[in-house]
Amino acid sequence: MEIFGTKTFLITGANGMLGRAFREVLRETFAIPPERILCPSHQDLDVLNQAQVRSLESKDIGYVLHCAAYTNVD
Repeated sequence: MEIFGTKTFLITGANGMLGRAFREVLRETFAIPPERILCPSHQDLDVLNQAQVRSLESKDIGYVLHCAAYTNVD
């Protein structure tokens, strides 16, 4: 039995440094297939946009790795 079962992972901020690292660990260390790792771009999933967030309800998401961050700061 797989440690994480069959649920899907959602990685917010998947195109950033931390999000890419999590994606790599899930694939290489835990052998999670790519189709079970959702990595939407900021345009596809703005976490402040309720309609975009609700559109994920049917995806059987079991784990959320929230790596999105505002990085343009002083």
